[in-house]
Amino acid sequence: MKIQINDLLISSKKNFEYFLELDDVKALSIDGREVRFNSPPRISIKITKDIADELYANVDVAMNVNINCVRCLDDMNVDTTINISGKLVDSDKFSEEDVILITNKELDTKEILEDAAFELLNDNLYCDASCKGLCQTCGANLNHKNCNCDAVGVKIDPRLEKLKDFLN
Repeated sequence: MKIQINDLLISSKKNFEYFLELDDVKALSIDGREVRFNSPPRISIKITKDIADELYANVDVAMNVNINCVRCLDDMNVDTTINISGKLVDSDKFSEEDVILITNKELDTKEILEDAAFELLNDNLYCDASCKGLCQTCGANLNHKNCNCDAVGVKIDPRLEKLKDFLN
């Protein structure tokens, strides 16, 4: 759904509220990671017009998603609400950080959902605080089974040896 910004600008009202349930969105791919929605995401948008007729939005995106743990890659359910707020700015005039971009005088709720999912994925969520992750040598999920890579002295491919430094 797209919200027509021109309608808001010509209105004498100062406050606008929208409540949406995006039934048509089942999954999103964000930077190669998949976010699968267990139920339709719900978006609450509050738009305020100030004295200079500039619009500010406060958006809450409530979602129950299935994503992968960043350590062990197991599936996990996350029930969360992400808040996005800022000034509504035409994408041609973008210059600040805390803005919500509009294109062709429209506020696209799918773009808001993508921004919220991106923010969720950047939180580096773990299935459990004590998640052991994957073995750096054989890739076994250490939460489910132990491996003997360290005990038997399994050698890492020398081309990949430098990657161990990222984990230490």
